[in-house]
This record gives sequence, C-alpha cells and structure tokens, in this order.
Amino acid sequence: MAILLSTIQPYGCLDDIQVKKLEAGKAYKVIFQNTGAKIPGKLLYNEPDFNKTVFSSTKGNAIDYYFVYGANPGEVISNYQELTGKAPMFSKKSYGFWQCRERYHNQEELLENAREMRDRNIPVDNIVQDWFYWPKGTKGPEWDRAKYPDPDAMVDELTKLNLNLMVSVWPEVKNKPLEEKYGLTKIESSNYIDIYDKKVSEQFYRALSDSMFHKGVKSIWLDGTEPEGVRDTKVSTAVGPYEEVQNPYSLEVTRAMYEGRREEFPNERVFNLTRSAYAGQQRYGATSWSGDVAGTWEQFAEQIPAGLNFTMAGVPYWTHDIGGFFRDSKSLNPIYDSQYTNPEYIELLTRWFQFGAFSPIFRIHGYVSETEIWRYNKDFETTARKFIDTRYKLMPYIYSEAWKVTTQGKLMMSPLVYHYPNDKNTWGIKDQFFFGESLMICNVTEYQQRQKEIYLPEGIWYNFWTGKKVKATGKITIETPLDETPIFVKAGSILPIGPKVQFATELTKDPIEIVVYPGADGEYVVYFDDNESYNYEDKTYSEVVFTYSDADKTLKVTKGVDNYVVFEDLPKEFLIHTVDKGRAERIYFQGEETTIQF
Repeated sequence: MAILLSTIQPYGCLDDIQVKKLEAGKAYKVIFQNTGAKIPGKLLYNEPDFNKTVFSSTKGNAIDYYFVYGANPGEVISNYQELTGKAPMFSKKSYGFWQCRERYHNQEELLENAREMRDRNIPVDNIVQDWFYWPKGTKGPEWDRAKYPDPDAMVDELTKLNLNLMVSVWPEVKNKPLEEKYGLTKIESSNYIDIYDKKVSEQFYRALSDSMFHKGVKSIWLDGTEPEGVRDTKVSTAVGPYEEVQNPYSLEVTRAMYEGRREEFPNERVFNLTRSAYAGQQRYGATSWSGDVAGTWEQFAEQIPAGLNFTMAGVPYWTHDIGGFFRDSKSLNPIYDSQYTNPEYIELLTRWFQFGAFSPIFRIHGYVSETEIWRYNKDFETTARKFIDTRYKLMPYIYSEAWKVTTQGKLMMSPLVYHYPNDKNTWGIKDQFFFGESLMICNVTEYQQRQKEIYLPEGIWYNFWTGKKVKATGKITIETPLDETPIFVKAGSILPIGPKVQFATELTKDPIEIVVYPGADGEYVVYFDDNESYNYEDKTYSEVVFTYSDADKTLKVTKGVDNYVVFEDLPKEFLIHTVDKGRAERIYFQGEETTIQF
C-alpha cells in the first residue's frame, strides 16, 4: 500500500507533499511539530529522518490532514490529482524542442538564429526570448523599441517559420507608466504585484496580454514566481499577512495567466513555464523547471532524482536547463574555461542533452551562452541531431502519453518504483526512469563512463536502439558510448513511431510505424486531435486501439472514440511490424476491425 500525505496552510492551500511506501506489518510514526527553528544558512528546518514523516510550519495556525489511498504509487498520484486537479493537454508543439538561451539581445539576433535553425534542418518548435527585452531602467511586460522595433513583424516571421515564441515575464513591475495604466498594486517592500488582489491579478494578465498575446506570443515564461524579492515578510496583502500566504504565490500567478488566456483565446491551449510550483498548480497549464543550476556532473546527476521527486509529488510536467544554467568561467562557473571548446564540458552537455530528450519538456538554456547546437564541436552536433530526431519520431507516442496524463493522472516521467512498487531493488534507483509507460531510460552521469551497471526488473526487455532482446535481468553491465544513452523497452509494448519531421505538426505522406515488442500481451491507444484547441474536452478526438496477443501472435486494430479523424472518411495509414523487422504490413485503417497475423 502507498499513501500520500499533505498539510494545508491557512486559506486552504496545500503545503508539503510526500509519498511513502508502507510495508505490511511495520509501524510508522507520524509526528506533528512546530519548531520555529528557521536557522540562517540551513535549507531544512530539521535534518531529515527518513524513518518518519514530519509536518512543520513557522506560521501555520491550523492543519487539515488528507489521506489519499492507492494500491500502488500510480493510483495514489491519480487520486491526488482528482483532489487537486488534472493537468490539461499542451499543444503538440509544446512537446517539441525549445531553443532557449540567456539571451537574445535584439529582434534581429533572435530572427537570425531562428532562420538558421530552419536552414540547417534542425527540428524545433519553440524559441524563447529571455529577460531585458524591456526598456532600460524598467521591468515589466513592455518591448524596448530600440532593440525590438516591430514585435508584430518578428512574431509574424516566426509563425511563417512554424515557430512559437515564448517570452519571459516576471510578476514584478518597475515601470511607473505600466503600473498607473493597469492599476498594478504591489506588495510593500517589493516590486512584486499583489497577485492575491483579484483586480490586480486580472489587470496584470491584461498588461501581459496587450504586450504579448495580442502580438502573437504563444507562451509565457513566468520567472520569479517565488517571489524572492519581498524584503519585509510582515507586510499585508489583499488576503492577509504576506508571511502567512507567500507559499501559494506561484499558484496564483499561474491561475491568473491560465484563466485569463483561456477566456480570451479559448481555442489555444495554455503553456506556462515557471520556476516555482505549488500543490495543484498542474491544473493551470504550468510546467516547472529546476532553476538556475550549475553545469557540473554533480548537479546533472542530481537533476534526475529531482525531477522524479517532483513528478511523484503529483505535478507531472517538469523540465531543466540542458547543459546547466551556469556553464563556464564567463557565466559564473569557474570549473570550465570555455563551454564551446572544453572537452569535459561538451561531454557533460552531451549526456545532459540525452536526458533532456526524454524529459517531459525538452529545453536547452544557459547563462551568457549561445546554446545553438552548432556552436560546439561536430560530434556534439551530430549526437544532438540524433536525439532531436528521436524525440520527434516518438511524437505520436509522446502525445498519446500526454493524453494519459490529462485523462488518467499518469506520469510522463516516473521512477522505476512507480511501475514496480513491490520490487525493492527499484526503490533507490536515481539514474533510471520511465518515459511514458514503455521506455526505460538509463542515464550516464559520470565523465568518460563507457560502461555502466543498470537494473532491469523481471521480464523480457529489448534494446531500443538495436531491437535485440536482452538476455538477462537484474543488475547487468552495458556499454555506454558517448553518442547513445541506454534505452530499454519492455515486452508487450506497442510503440507508435512517426516519420522524420522539422516540427511537431508537420504533415507528411509517410505512415505511422507501429512496432510490436513480443513476449507478453499488450495494448496501446494512439491519440489524435487538432493539436491545439480544447475541443478534446468535448470528445472531439480520435483513438486507434492496438491489442497484441502473444499466444496467437496477432495484433488487432480497432477504433476507439472517433470524433476527430473520422476514419471512414479519412483513413489513417500505419506500417505495422514486430521489433525484429520481420513481416511488415501496411494498412489503411478505416474504422473496421483489422487483425494482423505475425
């Protein structure tokens, strides 16, 4: 059995979340403690004791105790999302590659790099404008027309390149004309808006929409949502003392952006990136990233369990700065002289990029950096292209997995224990995880590591790259060449693999490849919709169900919900084969049940 424990602060705000595996017959202590021991320089109020669960608060004056039951971690997290809200679908382009750096300095520099990505045939869907696009001496959602003379034309060109633009916006305004125009009351002792005031919240959305969404910007990077700049925590907000309500600040920011954009642009799905998160924030179309981490092997290794702990807290979408934010001596990281030539850093970037390709959101970033993949050596560019291509070929799988996140409360990135809770060997593994339900990713986190010990749970497994069956389970040693990260597929998996494309919604005449991994029965539902709107909430989507019988060696293809493609009028083409590349069959599915004998 597994349980989810959470505390609640005043005003109904969930605070701390832990999932703990309970062993039958073993007693556990649950201790409630208000220590007030906030020691400067210490991250935690108390040193952790992993044999007990402790609830602590410096200002809470009440507590509600939630018990979320589940027979396994998956049920617990799904039930938790029933309590706090399911994550809506992102647009399909959101699951593609995000080109981001700190920063593009003007309109032409951003456009030059966008054009070059397309000219070099590097698949990409999104490009990001980080901070300081605002007029000098100010802060807030306003374009500096000296550097960005025509934001409308800039976005128009990006749209023609099939690129979405995301822009960094802080809930912090240091801009008197904007403050007065939109009535943006701030929290005393800071430049952060009083997001708890409903009118201020709505007006901040209006300011942002006028300067961004009405110019074609598709996504907002909500940075600084902690917020970190309130110097006096004893000041008041619209709902009470700041020190009692500061934790859900990011929740309220993402709520304002989600509700405002959904009302104003009802046919465009919301995607927000934010540095901070709070219980239930997943329901507001938000992805969190892990912050400004250093480009070191140690920090890279820590990113994997950090992401897994985050998603296991019930918030399914998470990402990180591929390569680290602080990368070399020019960007506050003294370890490496130059990120572009140092061989150890380039190897670190390579391994980090491989991890990023199988993270829920695939995004590169770096401080004082030109992060485009051609800036480094040829070997890195070749490997980066391989993993970008792999990400895009897996788009039918990724999008179908995202549908499960929304409808079933599943995780796109999950630890092995999520799938094998009764196998104690999986409980402490920090560098292996599942991407969706079928792919097990084994990350290399050490410099010049060309062999690695991994753990394969009981069952039949296949090497994703070669299609060959693995002859052993348990702890095994595998080769880890630099241009490849180990990936394994469990028997009974059915993988939908798309053609090579330059952006997620590119239309081609090539079929979707359906790869069956024999050795166990399996079923997979491939999901289709318009890739952009919320019409799926009204069941305007279509499903194709693939069911494999290992005993009969047959694959049955049937229709699920069919309100989008309408297979009778618009057949879908599939190329179906087993992983060993045996007999392949091309079918044009028109809704009639079809059986394929292998």
